Amino acid sequence: TPNGVATTCTGTPTVTAVLPGAGEPNGMVAVTLKGLNLTAATVDVAPGDLTLANATVVDDETMTVDVSVDPMATTNVDHTLTLSPGGSTAICSWGA
Repeated sequence: TPNGVATTCTGTPTVTAVLPGAGEPNGMVAVTLKGLNLTAATVDVAPGDLTLANATVVDDETMTVDVSVDPMATTNVDHTLTLSPGGSTAICSWGA
């Protein structure tokens, strides 16, 4: 490091796993996102069949979020979860 000053670099949030990867209509699912650089991340989903609540960063590699699936949700549809900053995305299938 120049002049003996340590530099800390943070990267774009990256998702390597979404557990579980599915849920049922009219249900609430506690989802764990695994990845890298999640410390300052937030998660969002486009309006529609899913509602997210209680997003919590556990550590740099783990985030949890409660996913509520609309009772009238279409099954076997992929939804994109977007992590910010950086716009990293994770795609997971929700439904029967």
